This record gives sequence, structure tokens and C-alpha cells, in this order.
Amino acid sequence: MLHNPLNRPEIATADVSVVAGAQRVHVLHRDYELRSPLRLNVVGAHQYCFHPETEILCAAYGVDQEPVKIWVPGDPVPAEFIEAASDPAWLVAAHNDAFETLVEQYILAPRYGWPTIPMDRHRCTMAMALAVGLPGRLDKLADALELAHRKDIPGQRLMMMMARPRKARQGEDATATHYFNDEDRKRRLRDYNVQDVETEREAFHRLPPLSLQEQKLWELDARINDRGFHVAVDLAQSCSPNRPICWPGSQRGTGGGHGRGRYQRLSNREAADLAATAWLQLETSRQKIH
Repeated sequence: MLHNPLNRPEIATADVSVVAGAQRVHVLHRDYELRSPLRLNVVGAHQYCFHPETEILCAAYGVDQEPVKIWVPGDPVPAEFIEAASDPAWLVAAHNDAFETLVEQYILAPRYGWPTIPMDRHRCTMAMALAVGLPGRLDKLADALELAHRKDIPGQRLMMMMARPRKARQGEDATATHYFNDEDRKRRLRDYNVQDVETEREAFHRLPPLSLQEQKLWELDARINDRGFHVAVDLAQSCSPNRPICWPGSQRGTGGGHGRGRYQRLSNREAADLAATAWLQLETSRQKIH
């Protein structure tokens, strides 16, 4: 289904380089719900989305002010995403867009054939809020802006319950991974998913867009976070002999280095964890010497 252009002058002002001076764009708002044996707050978004057992449960999305729709695995790729990927006059938005982008990169594109959309057409309502000194959390932001749509707090508790494995019940294989998977909970999760898109979309229209300079800085930050940086693993491990590299996903790529030693490409979180551990080991050794 093709969409008629949407007049949104304030978007065009901030995104003139993206839409080549066009005065009309569409915005595709989206939000995804997942489950995984990993804890997102422990391993970070890259490893969480990269893990083969991380699964998507549902995707809520809405174009402009049209009704929010739901996709679940087994459904065809939504036509709106195909159109957004092929038309440079479309933007995509999410609250903490980096997470949705990783879901698309590691799960939706390779497993379900979804298209990916260039980073310069992504917009993040969390970044927009923080840029003007407002809370980054969607529930706090909705309260601060007094939005008509608010975060579904009971739904959030349900989401956390369904995102993590539950204990095995009597008669179930205790070594297997089990989740809450009944139809009632799945229906309530989809309702929560839709409400998140409604709240994010209203915040998007209430917040001023990032300036062109801030938007480009946000895109650069996203590219750096996705790429990671090179670390001299042998050198770092020589300071931390009891901390071998064993993170899931750390083998995503390798790069050449100058001189002796092995260089491995790690995500920012992995590299920072390794560097901090090596520094702590080195400082501890120095204190023992003195």
C-alpha cells in the first residue's frame, strides 16, 4: 500500500540532507518484544540480539498517525517496512532506536527476510528527549510531557516475565529452557507492545527534532557502537591471565594489527570490560609490590 505524503515542516527542517529538500516525509514508528536466556542488562544489546536463542515475540508498528499494527513470526514482512527501506523520503523512529536497529540487523533481517533501513533515516525519541534535558526513560518522559498515552506499567511487568526463562514445572525437563507462552499472556504482551508505539509516537510529535549537527553526531555514535574497536587481546590478557575471552559474539570479526600480538575486534562493552579488568589486575599487582 502506497502512502500519501505527510506534511511535517519541522521534520524537513532537521532532515533536509536526508530527504533532499523534500517538504513531505513519512515516519514509521516501531517497537519489538523479545525473549532470551541472556539478561540484557548483563550482556548488553549486541550480545543479546546476536545470541541464536534470542527470539522475537512480536513487533508493533505504525505509519504517521495510522492505527498501530502487530506482526508476529510467521506473518509476511510488513509492506510498510519494504516501502520505508526503498523510499528515501521515509524515516523510522523508536525510543532507544539502537536496540530496534540491532533486532533488525541480527534477527529480523537474517531470520525473517526483513529489509534494513540506512542509519541516516533513523530517529530516536530517547536522544531527542535527552537533548532538551528531559528524562530518557519512556515512562518518565511521558509523565514529564503529560502525554495522553502513558507507559503500561503492568504490561511492563508482564514483558519482563515473558522475556526471561521461567522455572521448570513438575514433569518438565529441568535442563531445557522454558518460557511463559500461553495465549492470554501473548495477547496482553501484544497490547503492551502497541501501547509503547502509541506513547513513543506521541512523544515524537511533542519533542523538537535533533539539530542536523546533533543528528549526525548520533549517527556517528551508532556506527561506532556497531563497529566496536580493535584491542590488543594478548597485551590485555597478559595483565589479566585469569580472565580469558569467552563472551558470546566476541568472534564477530578480526582485524590485522601492527607488530607482534593478536588483535581481535570486540564490541565497546567487551573491550571496556577487558580493559577495566586488566587495569584492576595491574593496579593490584603494583600495590602488592609496594
